Amino acid sequence: MLTDFMKSIVRNFWGLAIVAGFMTLANFARADYFTFWANNNFDRSVYSSDDGTNIDDSLNPIEIAHLPTYQQIPDCDYVNASGQRVIPSKRDLQDFTRLWLAGVNELVHALPTNSTITLSWTSVNGEPTIDLFAAIDPGTGYLTNETVAAAQIDPVQCPYLGRISPTQTVQFTKATWRTNQFIWCGVKYGNGGLTMTIADGNGNTLATTTAWIQIVDIKQMYERWTVGDTPSRAPYTNAVIASDGILGPNAPFQFTPPQDTNTPYILFVHGWNMRTDDKNNFSETAFKRLYWQGYQGRFGCFRWPTGNGFDSKINALTDSRNYDNSESNAWASGVGLLNKLKDLNSQYPGHVYLLAHSMGNVVAGEALRLANSQVANTYIAMQGAVPAHCYDNSTVNRSTYSTPDRYAHYWTNSSPSYFSASAGAGAYVNFYNTNDYALGWWNVDQGQKPDNGVLGFGINYPGYFYSSSSGFYKIAGTTYYLGFPTNTYEIFSYCDPSWSYALGAQAGVNGAFNNQQINLPSVWLTDPLTTDPNNKFSKHFWHSAEFRSDYPSQVNFWRTILGVDGFNLK
Repeated sequence: MLTDFMKSIVRNFWGLAIVAGFMTLANFARADYFTFWANNNFDRSVYSSDDGTNIDDSLNPIEIAHLPTYQQIPDCDYVNASGQRVIPSKRDLQDFTRLWLAGVNELVHALPTNSTITLSWTSVNGEPTIDLFAAIDPGTGYLTNETVAAAQIDPVQCPYLGRISPTQTVQFTKATWRTNQFIWCGVKYGNGGLTMTIADGNGNTLATTTAWIQIVDIKQMYERWTVGDTPSRAPYTNAVIASDGILGPNAPFQFTPPQDTNTPYILFVHGWNMRTDDKNNFSETAFKRLYWQGYQGRFGCFRWPTGNGFDSKINALTDSRNYDNSESNAWASGVGLLNKLKDLNSQYPGHVYLLAHSMGNVVAGEALRLANSQVANTYIAMQGAVPAHCYDNSTVNRSTYSTPDRYAHYWTNSSPSYFSASAGAGAYVNFYNTNDYALGWWNVDQGQKPDNGVLGFGINYPGYFYSSSSGFYKIAGTTYYLGFPTNTYEIFSYCDPSWSYALGAQAGVNGAFNNQQINLPSVWLTDPLTTDPNNKFSKHFWHSAEFRSDYPSQVNFWRTILGVDGFNLK
């Protein structure tokens, strides 16, 4: 009877399948490891004083230190106040993928009473370890639907089922079997065969099948380029690979040369006020959310030396040049970005895509202006903190000043706009929000230029001024006269206020953008942070919403990035 039963098992058993969002890998060869990242960050719900509410976010070390002691552990080990292993937030679900034990539901009823279904590792390298949870449904709703996501993190509906490591297994009996649908996250690094074994009550193996899985640190899945991360130092002219945060013997990650010349490469440029770990958090969030949209190309980030630590009104007194100093570094980082784009375009000809956020659009805009030919297929400016007049001097004036608007007319009154000849990308797309909180403060910063001298709090800044007869100049012990093009970056950063709104707050920008735009409220659709119909999407959160909160709330944003109105890579 056992032989006949085993024949029935083999005839009906479909095997083990790993379903990772958009791909199904069933009974694949050992050489074809399914690679997924470890869930080693801190995705938690934290209070935002600017927005007056709790928001899911990826925490940096300073924020982690303010958590209760028992919560100061990575998400892969997170427990609640009762010591129960749970998923800490809806945001953390972007670090989980699916496990489907196909065919088992159909077989359970035919198994002998004391049969077992065991998940274990075989042929391991390192310590591949995963945590298993029951899935709320068989699809990817936990990644795309807020209601499903909320149910998925409910430990009553979707309990923790156990940890599978080289020394630990998860075993079900015929009586405890619930479903063949699970989700899991990576806990420790390594690779091996995740093996399902069906055995009778006497331990006789009835069927077995294996899927080959590799768990890695996410920093081993994308490239991190930097022209420096110290704001007091000038940016390099050539980007180098970043080595921070690399664990154990691993070398900083770089891709091997692409085998397919059509392989796309998306390069992300961050904005202002970011520590190195914040830059990594935003980059890794972008990587994960592009992954869950089905993007199978390559990804990298470009880091530049922005100021950081600016988080209160006190900083406005003690570090008032933080923003303008960072803007100066942003303009100067354009050369390094251009050189990296040229390098990437030589490896991925015609398939390099540039994605920049906030002040990162100063870096991106300058790189594309300096390019003599196309180095990027498409450039998407997200909430761009750069004058709209740089591209289109016909957009509305926000204000007028006694200083000339050299963004709109560079560098004489009859000249075209600063970026008028920008040809570094084949297409330019503006993702804008006219109610953007941070870009409202950008207007305030512009209105304070030229930056007069500051003396106090141990700081002595040089003073910048303008006169109709002498032009722009600064006083730092003596008087220095500033002129174009030699001092362009210094004038833009400290002297010349923009008459226009920021690119990321302006509709209908032409020039290089040719009116190609996405009105972000039409992508986000609803704003749960306010009931005031006149102030939708005006909270601080929305300036970087695509990197914050949970993935279900931002799924449409990233779908738009890859869609026909964005990079057209779907």
